[in-house]
Amino acid sequence: MPWLKEFWKAINKNRTTYIVTLAAFGIVSFALFFFLFRGFDSGENFGKNKTFKIARDPNLYPIQLAGKERNLSAFTNELIFKLAKDKNIKIQLFTSSFNFLFEKLKSKEFDAIVSTMAPTPLNRQQYLFSLPFFEVGPVLVVRHDSQVQSIDDLRGKAVGIKRGDSILVDKTSSGILFVPYDSHLTAFDDLETKKVEGVILPASAAQTFIKVFYSGRLKVASSPLREEGLRLVAEKTLANHFLIETFNKALKEAMADGTYDSLLIKWSLVNPRMSSQEPSKEE
Repeated sequence: MPWLKEFWKAINKNRTTYIVTLAAFGIVSFALFFFLFRGFDSGENFGKNKTFKIARDPNLYPIQLAGKERNLSAFTNELIFKLAKDKNIKIQLFTSSFNFLFEKLKSKEFDAIVSTMAPTPLNRQQYLFSLPFFEVGPVLVVRHDSQVQSIDDLRGKAVGIKRGDSILVDKTSSGILFVPYDSHLTAFDDLETKKVEGVILPASAAQTFIKVFYSGRLKVASSPLREEGLRLVAEKTLANHFLIETFNKALKEAMADGTYDSLLIKWSLVNPRMSSQEPSKEE
């Protein structure tokens, strides 16, 4: 670029002009860096002025809640809107087939999706994950008069599982005899007749079965044995950092002040983190 060469020749002939030019360049560079750092580092300025598009599968596949799927869907919608309103975040909620959620997330059609994807180290390299707002991991069910409080209390005992389910513990070293069943109801019947000492199944399904068929006879004895749950998943952008951090803060506040549990009760759901509890009788 000839003009640039001429420019630098002129500067080199005049040392004062050279020094002034460098100083001006430095000031402008610092001001620009300071503006970018303050305005965009946390993504807050992006987030406050942005409407986040959040999508979910209408049936929240692959979760199975023994007939409570619509309840969970309604709970999810209301909770997300509530948390967004509390923190003045603008959102739009969309539905999309489970098969296309991540494809549309990558194409930036959506800013975030509701998913059960686990926040493994590998997944965290690509995505941002919120805290789980509804846990669906497996829990331990025992007889109502049982003193068992964790899976470790059943070493050397027989525990029922659904055939084909993955198990948290190592079958070869846990000292627990896992008995496969084709039906949770059959496993519960054997639990009542003391053929097994516990049954492991997803938390919400456990609470639903107990409420409908085994109230006062069986109970949940543990918190979820594995970290599985519904959460927001988003690609790594400054705005999405703001979304996830703000969502997490709002969720913690809702859990602390009772808002979260109130919504669970409204939609006849149960907090899986509260073990040994009776399912809500409100419809």
